[in-house]
Amino acid sequence: MKKVYYCLLSLLAVSCMIGGTQRGDVFNVQNADVFYLQDIVVNQDFVALKTSEDNDIIRATKILVNKNSIYILDEIQNIVFEFDLKGDYLRKLNRRGRGPGEYVIINDFYIDPLSGNIQVLDSYSSSIITYDADFYFLKETELPFKNASYFQPVNDSIAAFYSSSEGKACLFNSKNGRVISDMTVSNRCLEYKTPFKASNSPFKSYNGGLLFLASARKQIYRITHRGFDLKYSFSFGDKEENPFEIKEFEEDRYYINKLQEWRTTDKVYSVNNFVETDSIILFSCNSSLNVVVRKSDNNIFTLEKGIPFSLESDNCLYAVIPKNIIEELFTNGFINISSEQRTYLQKVEDNNNPIIVKYQLK
Repeated sequence: MKKVYYCLLSLLAVSCMIGGTQRGDVFNVQNADVFYLQDIVVNQDFVALKTSEDNDIIRATKILVNKNSIYILDEIQNIVFEFDLKGDYLRKLNRRGRGPGEYVIINDFYIDPLSGNIQVLDSYSSSIITYDADFYFLKETELPFKNASYFQPVNDSIAAFYSSSEGKACLFNSKNGRVISDMTVSNRCLEYKTPFKASNSPFKSYNGGLLFLASARKQIYRITHRGFDLKYSFSFGDKEENPFEIKEFEEDRYYINKLQEWRTTDKVYSVNNFVETDSIILFSCNSSLNVVVRKSDNNIFTLEKGIPFSLESDNCLYAVIPKNIIEELFTNGFINISSEQRTYLQKVEDNNNPIIVKYQLK
């Protein structure tokens, strides 16, 4: 059996909850009460992705769920796989090359919820390539900038982009080929010498809007067709570390020691990811701290045990997790598994594709 690597898509939270000011709403996370997984999760289901010669996933780095399909990006193979909701393989987008309708690398992808068209970001050719729901080529849109890592459409003509290598975000209008607005959210020192290089998309959708996470800043911005408006900031009191205060252009050992110092003292130096539902805001920090903001009364809680989940969709969270990791999480008490689910998982071969875990949130 070949050695298989998986990137567990990490956690999440934040939202469009309170009408923000120009300074943004500030969440102070200090001395918070404890929440348990059952306090926010109504139900969890498992879907085993069927394995065949055509759909062997090596490293899953993004999952999108749209209508009756699950789409998974494998960054090693530069392929987007499509499965149905039962885990049966449907098709894959595998068009690597340099000709019309082909890509060199898939940095990110997006599924149009209405048409089912898939848009692929290729930073090598600095373009967005669009395919229909059956993965047939439709068009290619050139970008006037390079090194884009992630993107998310705002409307039919405007899309937001983020370059993790440059620490910059921008809005681009494809109709006139112009950058509407841009923002520097990090610096090259933090991107190359610390863990602030994004491994998950900083863009999240909620209630028809689009949000952007500035990880090192510990801030969330609301994206409009005009630019980036500060929406939320996070404060951790004595536990907070400002990564922008570290020195630039030092030897690697300096940054390794600094990160080790933060970790051993449980300092919070970034907000990694976030998601919002109708009832909660959930976000994760570098120190494995998972925080829940209950929207009914704005009370803040810490989640007793963190779990590796990622995408938000219709008040659901999805994770791509190997079977052996699920068993480890169950053994250590991080997740509960019913007897029926246990029987289902026991039938899954150990060398199978990963399991999709779906959390239905309250």
